[in-house]
Amino acid sequence: MEIIFSIGICEAVGIVAVFYTAPAVSSGWYAGLENLFSVRQAGFFLRLDNLVRAYGRRAVSGLVFLRNASEEHERKRPVSRYAYLCCSYSSSGAWSVIFFCLKDPFYALIDIAILWH
Repeated sequence: MEIIFSIGICEAVGIVAVFYTAPAVSSGWYAGLENLFSVRQAGFFLRLDNLVRAYGRRAVSGLVFLRNASEEHERKRPVSRYAYLCCSYSSSGAWSVIFFCLKDPFYALIDIAILWH
């Protein structure tokens, strides 16, 4: 159950995020951003296999999180781990929409801060 939940939901979010990411990258908006570093990663966002791998690594870390919960914690609040991962995966998908579809790097940064919390 945990592996299906972790990988299935995370990859589904990643695939949906591609539909918001690819048009913004290919339209030239992303290339026009000022970059603090000299490397552009536009090719990374255009390729579906790169995003699937990135979300796959996130799914594996979520699976490790689910499997390492203590028995005592599970008895107290069994749904909390799954709810936390759902919120985390949703926030990851929201970042793609905020940054690439709405073209708002500031709110995308706030979303990243929420992810790190």
